[in-house]
Amino acid sequence: MFVSLVYQVATVTESSLSIPENNDKANSDFNEKHQGILTNTGADHFGWEKLPSSYLDKLDNSTRAYLASFPSDWPDYELVIGDLPFTPSGSYSGDYIQGIIMLQSPESRGSISISSNNTSDPPLIDTKTLTSAKDRAILVQAFHRVREFFETKSMKSVIIGNEVVPGNGTETDEQILSYLEQNGGPGFHAACTCKNFVVAFSCNMADGC
Repeated sequence: MFVSLVYQVATVTESSLSIPENNDKANSDFNEKHQGILTNTGADHFGWEKLPSSYLDKLDNSTRAYLASFPSDWPDYELVIGDLPFTPSGSYSGDYIQGIIMLQSPESRGSISISSNNTSDPPLIDTKTLTSAKDRAILVQAFHRVREFFETKSMKSVIIGNEVVPGNGTETDEQILSYLEQNGGPGFHAACTCKNFVVAFSCNMADGC
């Protein structure tokens, strides 16, 4: 899953495309010259990190042990800086960036199964997102860590005002978790495939089984 924090910035982002003239020019630049803002995917700054000890210390022993079970170079979360369109008032009110957080070691496991023997019928998908207490605790700490990132001198040089979403009213772990649960969405950085039949495998699908 992913969830984001939003900040207004003093630079041009895809939020500006909500202005019809800007959108027309961007489409013209892209279609006729193969240049301009639409040549960007909307996010080209990515980072991965293991949570620093000051954040790990806030997790219980079981969750810390779970994270420690992963390889030393396996990140706990991913941060994507996106300039995806954001218009809180429904029309252009400034340019915004999103700090998008994605867990990289979730314990929660969903399922996918068939709904009938007709391949035209959609499958039954249950993501079971954040059903693990460990995932919830890790994501809350990752949220705190990303907030700290946006408080750095470098980011403050382009940020205008305070955090827009979820905003300064979301401070306690309980408030943050509520925001995450209500506003998280599916991530699309596919890492592996799912087995679609019951067989004992010694490796996962990404390894070529």
